[in-house]
Order: sequence, then C-alpha cells, then structure tokens
Amino acid sequence: MARYLLASTPVHGHVTPMTNIAAALVRAGHQVRFLTGAHFRETVEAAGGQHVALPAAVDYDARDLDAAFPGRTKRSGLRKLTFDVQHTFIEPMRAQAEAMRAMLDAEPVDAILAETAFLGVLPLLVDPRPRPPVVGVGITVLPLLSRDTAPFGLGLPPSSSAAGRVRNWLLNLLVRRIAGAHAIWRCPAARATGRSRPADRSGCRAAARRGGPRRGLVRGSLRRPDRSGPSASSGWRRRRRCPRRVPASWSSGRRSRRAC
Repeated sequence: MARYLLASTPVHGHVTPMTNIAAALVRAGHQVRFLTGAHFRETVEAAGGQHVALPAAVDYDARDLDAAFPGRTKRSGLRKLTFDVQHTFIEPMRAQAEAMRAMLDAEPVDAILAETAFLGVLPLLVDPRPRPPVVGVGITVLPLLSRDTAPFGLGLPPSSSAAGRVRNWLLNLLVRRIAGAHAIWRCPAARATGRSRPADRSGCRAAARRGGPRRGLVRGSLRRPDRSGPSASSGWRRRRRCPRRVPASWSSGRRSRRAC
C-alpha cells in the first residue's frame, strides 16, 4: 500500500477530476489524503479519501466569488480576470505550501499529486529540503502560450493558419502586457531587468515572495513537477507548436515542439 497526498484549489471543476483519481487509488488499496476546501469534505470522503481542509485564510467558496472577495464586483473584463487569478490562485500559494509541508512533516507520503492550478506545490518544488516525488495533473487544456492558440481562458478556437497565428501573436502579446499577468506567464521583471511597468514588477515580486518561480507561475506549475500529464482523453488532443522545454510527458515521451 502506497500513501498519496492529493491537492486541489477549492473549485468544483478542479476538485472533481482529482476526486476521481483519489477514488481509483483507494480502490487499488492505497491511502489517500486530500488537501482542498472545507466544503468538499463529503465529496472527498465519499471517494474514500481522508479530507484535510485548507487554512481558513485561503479557503473560499467559488460558487460566490463576489462574496468571497470584496471589491470584485467593481471590476470587469480583463481587470476582473487578473483580480480573480491574483486572489484565487496566487495569494493562497504560500499558505497552501505551508499546509502541505505541515502534512508531510506529520506523516510522510510516497508521492504528491497536485492539479496544475494548485500553486502551493511550487514553493515545495524549489525548497531544498527533502520531499516526495511530485506529479502535476492537468485538469484542463494545456495553458502554455503557443503561436497556434489564443491565450488560455479567452474561449477562442485554435488556429494555425497565417491569419490565426497573427491573431494569436497579438493576443499573446496583450496578455503578457496586462498588469499582473507577468506573474502568471513570464515574470521577467522579477529578474530586475527594468523592462516592465511598475505594476508588472510588483506582481512578480509578490509571486516570488510567496515562493513561486520567477519565470512564471503557469510555466512553473507545468515544468517543475517531476512528472506532468493531462487527464483528458485522446480526443481532446491536437497538434500545436509548443514552447521550448515542454514536459516530456506532455509530448508522448519526447520533448517535441511539434505536438503536445
């Protein structure tokens, strides 16, 4: 019997795929502890796992984000998207990491499985202290920037045509320049290059203080785990040009730039 620690942000669409994994591990005779929001206790226990609640300061009910995060109703469009990412994913990162480290100190595990939006695993990955293997579980499409796809979250279909690549290039450039988006995608300002706006540098420093990698949280959550892989069926896969150093497990066992 192996012991596993699963972790997910307290959002239904993130918890559900991880709960299915937890149930499969329990059926195979393994022990599972699941770190996520308090209101998912019954869901986790129904799958046979041991529920561990996130610290109250970083737990929230995603069914009503306006109530969970005062000030959200005053924003719209890209400003609301940046606000949501900052408060639901980046801000909780340090407390998530501390909760995970406390669980490991109390009872070691054989492996950690964290969905890719659970950024609390990133400080653990850059911590020099011993840790178990970490597996990043993709619970949605591959969110890395590509010339064949529009930025993740805009709901636009992929396009590798000449016109589509121009569209994708412009939108990717826009996303990189949104205040706060550097903390999500690139964070070049964290290297004190001075080539970004003060708002971008502030966002990158905030991410770094919470233990995140300085070259972007999305890239870090996909590339730093010891293993990474999608949880979708093969029918959702499509050819796209990937950034350099895409995880081998996302590209059929080889670090290909032709397909993910």
